[in-house]
Amino acid sequence: ALRDVIELYEVAIEDQGLKLVHTLPESMPCFGDRAMYQQAIANLFDNAIKFSPPHATITITLTTLPPRPTTNGHATMRLTIQDEGPGMSQEDMERATERFFRAEHARHTPGSGLGLSLVQAIVQLHGGTLSLKAGNPGLVVTIENPLPLKSE
Repeated sequence: ALRDVIELYEVAIEDQGLKLVHTLPESMPCFGDRAMYQQAIANLFDNAIKFSPPHATITITLTTLPPRPTTNGHATMRLTIQDEGPGMSQEDMERATERFFRAEHARHTPGSGLGLSLVQAIVQLHGGTLSLKAGNPGLVVTIENPLPLKSE
């Protein structure tokens, strides 16, 4: 699912004069609704492209974290997308997943303010978490989803 979205967006990213750097494992099974995850990742790419300045880099990383006590023995898939745009204030990051919310720097860009709320809904539906933090520069968006136990 992830490689398909990356392949689809690579051309758009290059057309905008941006660079895409990705670190992905050889294989990563998709647990959940593939189309929903593709939509969530596409929304994150749309935002990263929209807010990145010329010649910036968008970085995507997919890793598997070992089981932790807080994950009830489940390993966790961590997907991180970082851009080099203006980022968001702490206050805006706290509200970014609200439907129709538009950060001050985004008020004059195309969009409805539904992108991150949709990503949040998809991630929560799959038992995961979405977090935003400052990238200095840019924004770092992280999705963590528990992976099924081997016997599930």
